Amino acid sequence: MADIPTLLLAVVALACWTIVLLRATRHPFGIVSPIALLSAGVLIFYVVPAIYWLLRPWPYVISSYANGLWLVELGATVQAIPFLILGPLFQRGQKPGAALTLAKPKSLSRLWLLLIPTAVGFAWRFYMMSMGSQARLLASAPTFFGSEELGAFLVITTTYYPVCYLCLFAAGARTQRGVGIVLWAVDGILCVFLLQRFLILAFVFRSLVVMRLMNIKLQAKYAVALALVVAATLSVVGEGSSAAKQFLQGGEQYLAPAQVLQTLSYSVGTYSSSETSRGLTSNAENPLLRVLDDSFLRFYDARSEAAVMVGVPSLVPYANGSTFVQVLYSLVPRFLWPEKPTIRTIHEFTHIAMGAEAAGGLNPLGTIGEFYANFGFVGMALCGAVTFLMAQALQSRLARTRIVSPLTVLMYPIAAYLLIAANYHFTERLVFTVHLLLFGALARLLIGSMRKPARRNAPVAPEPGYLSPMPTL
Repeated sequence: MADIPTLLLAVVALACWTIVLLRATRHPFGIVSPIALLSAGVLIFYVVPAIYWLLRPWPYVISSYANGLWLVELGATVQAIPFLILGPLFQRGQKPGAALTLAKPKSLSRLWLLLIPTAVGFAWRFYMMSMGSQARLLASAPTFFGSEELGAFLVITTTYYPVCYLCLFAAGARTQRGVGIVLWAVDGILCVFLLQRFLILAFVFRSLVVMRLMNIKLQAKYAVALALVVAATLSVVGEGSSAAKQFLQGGEQYLAPAQVLQTLSYSVGTYSSSETSRGLTSNAENPLLRVLDDSFLRFYDARSEAAVMVGVPSLVPYANGSTFVQVLYSLVPRFLWPEKPTIRTIHEFTHIAMGAEAAGGLNPLGTIGEFYANFGFVGMALCGAVTFLMAQALQSRLARTRIVSPLTVLMYPIAAYLLIAANYHFTERLVFTVHLLLFGALARLLIGSMRKPARRNAPVAPEPGYLSPMPTL
């Protein structure tokens, strides 16, 4: 039987954040505006999956931590209050549905320099695959020339290479767009080849954000079809990750293309069978229901957050703001301070609360959870105030934007990911924001500034070889 009080809290949170989301779409950036993305993140990771699991029996051998779910839903509701009350004050006079115009750089030839970080990113991804990152076969931290610090640096920096080929496609001339779309297709295939759900989701999300910046809008039927394909792909790839080891031959650490196809074929067969004893897979006999269950489980990060919040302060003592000090640490390069604390130490909260269950991977604490772990119920109010002020500042700044520069195309997909990632703890989002600002400064030096149109909000006149934004699909 459903926990009625918790279900009511979740429904209230659903209503609050849906209102905030719909209001935010009046922004020129529409559904990918800062507050819209932040709202979507809370709904995707904490509210909608919680309602699903409150209405459906839990079909897994692991604990659901449903006894702490009311704290998560209360925190989500409290976080929405500043957005509901103060948000409309900032939206007065905002023109809904204003079209964006994609500007081009002053020097189109300098966009070719984006192939340098793109090449480095692809090279690192292939190197990591050879070391066992495919299907997460690599259990240890990545190293480069024996250095974990250098390996960690490359992991962070090479996460930015996809936006480089996307910028070529969005802001380049005809040939540059062709190169960009080819690299995009290759990277998409590679994400599936690597058998990692996170990479596939990140690839789809970045692509959708850039499409919106280019004024490419998916029709509803295509959006639904894409969602179904992504959900099915994630379920099959997730099952394949656990089965990949049996297809390795000899001392291999990675799967060849034929072995990847074998793994995916095995996964499809597993989901099509009535066998239900497959570890962290739903025990539902119906394959479609099993896919639905597993999809909602992947986004059910309220589970680990509930485990921590219900354990504060009995199992997990109040941190009293100590986790936020990590933001200051991020300003110091690790090669200057090899013993610098890592932001992954914040995940110790979930390790303490969940015990052996947390040993198998990362169980995110989330933004609401981190504030609560630091300050209790007062932290819920602080979470709402702080996230509103930061998101609204960016929302207001971008509300004046009608001309999208190449630098925006490079930076905003990463910023959009940090906005929607409500399952990241707040410190992690701030640290990655610092990294993003450094990346933006380097990118500005690399490609220069955009060529401004002759008058405000006027379309940029195309030059030979330059394609205008694409129409609605």
